[in-house]
Amino acid sequence: MMLIACDRYLASDGQRELVLLPGAAGTRLLIDRRRRDGGDARLLAHLSREEPDDNARLVCREYLGDPRRSARPLRADDLLATPDGADNRDGTPRAAGG
Repeated sequence: MMLIACDRYLASDGQRELVLLPGAAGTRLLIDRRRRDGGDARLLAHLSREEPDDNARLVCREYLGDPRRSARPLRADDLLATPDGADNRDGTPRAAGG
């Protein structure tokens, strides 16, 4: 699995990292997670296959610049979905909320 490290920061639970992971159908997921164990993963953005990695860096800069930053927990189906909400297994839209 290819991983691109985008940035790091210190949080109340220790050092965290922002990484770009491969998703379904050539997409990439921008994740905020604990550096020591990869736990408490949060989804920041889901980039389409056409989007440049520089878009992830823009999201990182805005995320880190916001003192009220928050993101939802990463779900297993995020790895199978495309940014338009389709589930890559059969092309049908995912239900709201997961």
